[in-house]
Amino acid sequence: MPTVLIIDDNPSVGTALEVLLSLRAIDAVSATSPEEGLALLQRESFDLLIQDMNFSEETTSG
Repeated sequence: MPTVLIIDDNPSVGTALEVLLSLRAIDAVSATSPEEGLALLQRESFDLLIQDMNFSEETTSG
């Protein structure tokens, strides 16, 4: 089964995408910060990455 990583600082977006993807038999994992997403990428393998391009300044560490 394909697995998708979703990185978005809005948890509602991640949850909505997880639900929509699950309807297509696709596993999805959400992260709410770039750092959390990177940690997941280092531990697991994903077939696709969906990432927010406009993180709020509070979300990023740099």
